Parts: sequence; C-alpha cells; structure tokens
Amino acid sequence: MKSTLLLFLFLLSSNAYCTIINITVNTRFFAPNSINGTVGDTLNFQWVEGFHTTTCDGTNGSTLPPGANPWDSPMDATTPNFMYIINVPGSYHFICLFHAPLMSGDLNVVLPVELVSFSASAGINHVRLNWTTNYEINNAGFDIERKSAAETWRSLGNVSGHGNTKIPINYTFTDNNVTAGSYGYRLKQLDFNGKYKYYYLAYEVIVGIPEKFSLSQNFPNPFNPSTKINFDLPVSSIVRLEVFDIEGKTKAVLIDGIINAGSHSVELNSSTFTSGVYFYRIKAGEFTSTKRMVLLK
Repeated sequence: MKSTLLLFLFLLSSNAYCTIINITVNTRFFAPNSINGTVGDTLNFQWVEGFHTTTCDGTNGSTLPPGANPWDSPMDATTPNFMYIINVPGSYHFICLFHAPLMSGDLNVVLPVELVSFSASAGINHVRLNWTTNYEINNAGFDIERKSAAETWRSLGNVSGHGNTKIPINYTFTDNNVTAGSYGYRLKQLDFNGKYKYYYLAYEVIVGIPEKFSLSQNFPNPFNPSTKINFDLPVSSIVRLEVFDIEGKTKAVLIDGIINAGSHSVELNSSTFTSGVYFYRIKAGEFTSTKRMVLLK
C-alpha cells in the first residue's frame, strides 16, 4: 500500500516556472519513469525503500546524449536524495544498477527555446537583427548584446518573449547610430526562473563608411525641447558643430574635436533657449554646411 501511494508523489508543479522534477525510488520502480524536461531543470531522486544505485553513465543499458554529465549514485536510508541538473538536450535512459532492466526510466530533454535562424543586415549607421524561434518554453525574452575589437560585450536592449508557445515566432531589433566598424552580436535568452543561454551570430557585421561629407536636417523640426542632428564623415576629421541664432551669436557648441569616419548623431537640448529660428553649422576639414531649424515652445 505504501509503494502504491508513493507512485503519486511525483509532482511537476502546475506553476510553469517550476524546475524541480521529483522522482521516487521504490522497491522495483521509479515513479514516474517517463519524463519530459528542459535544459536547466533538476531531477530530484527521492529514496523510499530498498537498496539501489540510480545510474546513467552509458553502461549496463543506460544511455545519455553526448556532452551530458553521467551519474551513478547509491540510494538507501543513509543517502535518501540525489539531485541532477540537466545540462544537455536529448534522450536519457537511466536505470537502477541492481534491478535493471525492470527498474529503469526515460528522460526527454529539449532546450527552453529552439532558435532556427539568427541573421543581421547592416546599413550606413545601423544594424538590423532578425531571429526566429521554433518553440518557446518559459521564455521571458532576449537581451541583445554587441561587441567590437575595442569593447567588451554590452547590452543594447531587450525584446520580450512569448512565454510558452509551440508556433514559430519572428523577432527583430534595430541597433541605431552605429559607427563604422566590425561588430559581433549575441542574444541572451532569459527564462522566467532566471536561467539564460547565449546564441551567437555566426559572422561579424560590417558597418560601412559614408562616401561623402553630409549634414542632415535635424529631426524633429520644429522641435521642443530637444532634436537630433546627424552627419556623415568619409574620413576622420577635426569637426566643429555649433548652433547660433539669427543674429549670428553662438548658442551652443555640440562638437569641437577629432571625430572618426562614419555616421554620427548628436542631440541638442534647447531647454534654455527661447522660441525662434536657429541655425546649425558643421565644419569638417574643408567641408562646411549650414541648416535652419525652428524651436517652438
């Protein structure tokens, strides 16, 4: 009667974020003996009676996927618990060394998120990332990270996941205001329980250098109180970017120094300005350009 009741002690919590899978070790059987899990879950073997050795090391009929950690643990009154963290997806067949093949079990493990594609396309000053998941389990979302030869990995933003879904989901993220150079990208997939996995873009992304000097119209325009000014440099240059009023009086110097080749963006905050018409001018080497903008408060 005791063994029969304990058959029902297995609990995979109705909470979708539970990562503990309890397995009772009885006289001649594991309960349950057919289990589905995800990478990062923990098997918790709980001894009830008898003397056993729960084994999954590729011997005596047990099998585990390549790269998985093997286990071979005695189970008795002095060692009533054994915990195993699942680190590799695939099919596992575990046994009791003394009572196999009758006393055995099967574990099927999948990744919390299956990524079927991850690609990038580069513009003059931006990179667009696209990725697709085939299914998602407990997926909170993705942190997007970037690195270059001059910097370590740094976070750019986050895209929310779809939790649990069995249908393909397409995602996109745009990294704006990227200077010319070569970059690596990766996704940090986050579970609701705090676990994570990295997915790396298989190639480096090259952001090109503009072909000519240019100064773009500020946006938005009219504006209040801030606006962005973009400009392109085909070569590294000494740049001076300043704002002046209709009387020619300088109101702000936004840049005054050496700037690398590439596409750049600078923000003007005009909270101390009065409403009216203003001009901004760039000098880069022999290139000069001036444009008009309007502040409306």
